[in-house]
Amino acid sequence: MRLEKEINNYLKDSNPSIDALLEYQHMVGGYRFNLGEEAKRAHDQAVIKENAYKVEFFRRKRNLIDQGESAAAAESKVFQELAKEREEYKLLEARYQGFKITLQTSGDVLSGIQQRISVLKKEQETTKHQV
Repeated sequence: MRLEKEINNYLKDSNPSIDALLEYQHMVGGYRFNLGEEAKRAHDQAVIKENAYKVEFFRRKRNLIDQGESAAAAESKVFQELAKEREEYKLLEARYQGFKITLQTSGDVLSGIQQRISVLKKEQETTKHQV
């Protein structure tokens, strides 16, 4: 993932210049925006898949009950039949949660970059006034 690559590059750079920090800030911010859009899509897909699963689950369960199955037996049977669909929406939800964690972490990195930029600018100002 490009965002992770840029964050790793930033973390490896032990003494970056203000220009390098501004470049990291720009790159991380841009990739973070794109990841946010991807996270929204992943969340939407997970919600759609989950809702489709629930609709199908209750439809099949109702049909089995109408055919004479007990509610517990029908639920157990349908749960087993739809295990793959349930797993698919759980994976989509896990993907979304992973995006959220990456977005939170990258936000922390952006804050760190901004703080380093501020410190370096203040140091430059102090140096100019001392000369």
